[in-house]
Amino acid sequence: MTPKDALRDLSKMRIEVPTIKMPELKTDSRSLAELKRISDEEIRAFIDGDLSDGAFIPVIPIQMALHELAMRQIERATKPHWSVLWTFWLVLASFVTALVGVLLMLR
Repeated sequence: MTPKDALRDLSKMRIEVPTIKMPELKTDSRSLAELKRISDEEIRAFIDGDLSDGAFIPVIPIQMALHELAMRQIERATKPHWSVLWTFWLVLASFVTALVGVLLMLR
């Protein structure tokens, strides 16, 4: 048998492969509007895969959930503390009081 004959025989060879049926997978996917509505703890549970029925979470909803959590954290971090405003007014009142005191001393 020549090498060409061997290759010709290989091209005629057929192997039957049984069809494998994939099980149906339950997915838990949430919309962006729903992620904006739920609390941080619920988003963290969603990201951690805290699912009671054995479902899995696709990657894109997890990325959306992580993005929503990051946006909330940035929002909280950039919001000025309540004391900043009161401190400004206290410093301004102190400055005015000191200015009045200096003016009264100069008279």
